[in-house]
Amino acid sequence: MKFIADENVARLVIRHLRDIGHDVVSIVEAGLVGTDDDDIIAMGSRERRIIITHDKDFGHVLRYPLKKHSGVILIRLRYPTPRNIWNAVQRVLEAVPEGKMRGRVVVVEETRIRLSGREVHKDWKLAQ
Repeated sequence: MKFIADENVARLVIRHLRDIGHDVVSIVEAGLVGTDDDDIIAMGSRERRIIITHDKDFGHVLRYPLKKHSGVILIRLRYPTPRNIWNAVQRVLEAVPEGKMRGRVVVVEETRIRLSGREVHKDWKLAQ
């Protein structure tokens, strides 16, 4: 899969995604820190990349209507350590097929994954 890692995504997550074969553009590595959210959404759409972020602005469906972007994985953890974030991203990759992520917002919390308002999986917890 192809991803954009927003500037708030831990390097450990980027490294692990690349290690398992995903194509990841890091906003930090690309020198795009501070880039407007609209431009990141446009970049994701243009390059067919799913955005991974902690920024809840990307989850606003009125500003970024569903199916008008390539998808967003929104990480909403109480304990957002790099390890917990990686565990959350792994769970999304295991539970949600790429086609279901396209044009939608996948919200990842400690105890569940929601896909554009629908619950996908709720019976897992992240290691603390």
